Amino acid sequence: MSDENKKILKGLTKRLDGIDGRIDGMDRRIDSLGRVATDHTKRLKRLEATVATKSDVKSIMGLLDSIVARFDRFEQEFIMTTHRTTDLDDRVGILEEDVNKKIKPALSLS
Repeated sequence: MSDENKKILKGLTKRLDGIDGRIDGMDRRIDSLGRVATDHTKRLKRLEATVATKSDVKSIMGLLDSIVARFDRFEQEFIMTTHRTTDLDDRVGILEEDVNKKIKPALSLS
């Protein structure tokens, strides 16, 4: 092989080595992108499994509305029961006074 051909071959070899180095760099970047894509896919699947959908939120809000309506009804009934109990306590007090002032003396129990 002539010196000139050896020179050309050496230049081509050097150039191919440079191209190989760049290809290796690209391979590493592609591998890195593949790992990132895989990680993002896993994260997306976890999000899909844990994040509520519009339908889920609508269902939950419906249940909460039902609970609030029942609580409001219970609160109104509790207020009415408390009021009625107070009225009955007052009446019992009046009746006790009547028993102590009128009935017991009449029956000679006091």
